[in-house]
Amino acid sequence: MLPQKRKKIAGDGGGQQGFEVRVIGSRSFTSESGADGGLEIGLRIGGNEAGESAVADDIHRLEAVAEAEPLKARPMSEVGPAEPEVVLERQKKKWGLGQWTGWMSVASAVLTVAAVAAVLLARKAPEAEPDQAAFRFEEEKRLDERSEYFVANSGELIAEAEKVMTRFAAANSMEQALRRVRDSQRVKEQMRRLWRPWGSNPAFAPGEDPVSYIRTEPRLVVCIDGHRGDFSPFQLRFVQENGKLVLDWEASFAVGEVQISELADDGSTEGGLLRSLVRPATYFSRAFPEDRFRSYQLLDPSGEHYIWAYAPLDSPVAAALVEEFNEGSVLLKQDEEARATLRISGPVEGGAKCFMITEMLHKGWVSP
Repeated sequence: MLPQKRKKIAGDGGGQQGFEVRVIGSRSFTSESGADGGLEIGLRIGGNEAGESAVADDIHRLEAVAEAEPLKARPMSEVGPAEPEVVLERQKKKWGLGQWTGWMSVASAVLTVAAVAAVLLARKAPEAEPDQAAFRFEEEKRLDERSEYFVANSGELIAEAEKVMTRFAAANSMEQALRRVRDSQRVKEQMRRLWRPWGSNPAFAPGEDPVSYIRTEPRLVVCIDGHRGDFSPFQLRFVQENGKLVLDWEASFAVGEVQISELADDGSTEGGLLRSLVRPATYFSRAFPEDRFRSYQLLDPSGEHYIWAYAPLDSPVAAALVEEFNEGSVLLKQDEEARATLRISGPVEGGAKCFMITEMLHKGWVSP
């Protein structure tokens, strides 16, 4: 179908041929019934008229956007293979672990070389000359040799002690007994005052074998414990003097400068040496309160005579008693006792038969 010939639009204003399509604008409208009429699009075909100037400002021209040039892929030869992404922190941690491993290997190698070098130098080092410590060791070794001598010859020593014991028990006078006694000249006056005959016949309990042993108290001694013929107990101590065994009369009969029996019978002393059985006690008074003193009961070998003795808690005497009797532990139980050689003074104010321990000489009755 052939197109029809377009008519000239009235009021063309002279001569502009053809048509022009403009988008006047868009607006929403509402119909008279109140319903939403949707979107209104207006078209005007024709020339430009004077009455259209108000609408021209709202006209939006449709223009084509210039197309961007498409991206072109680069060949693999220029780019190279893809590499995985490595986080910087992880890379640092991995590098730090490797560094520590390397340093540890180097340190181990250095220590190994140093140890080998030390061993080689020690083998080549000359022997040190003996010093005073070596001489002290030899002195201790001589003391050990003496102990070994007593142990190795215990049978002969015990047999010799039994002979001395038999002769001492058979003595009829103090002079005869004095020949078998240690430090005879020093103890002569004490023996003259305190010596008594053995006093039993037979001298030893029949059918009994006395117990013989060797101990340190604080020097090496041979001990014989048994009963007399009247079954009264005895404990004799023998020491070596000038190459032969003699009876330690003071240690065997608990003889000191003062005696427990004499002190219990209103006796007195100022720093007198005393050999006694020491038993911890709880006998306190106002003059000797428990928060300031340690209390002891001092007994003779028979247990028939005793006195009370005290030592201040903070004194060296109290510390020595605790160390000697308890080996640094708690105080001995009341039913336990130990032999000790002490110095005492008294009686003191505050009670009868109460004395102060002024010095702890040694444990046991055998003097060094």
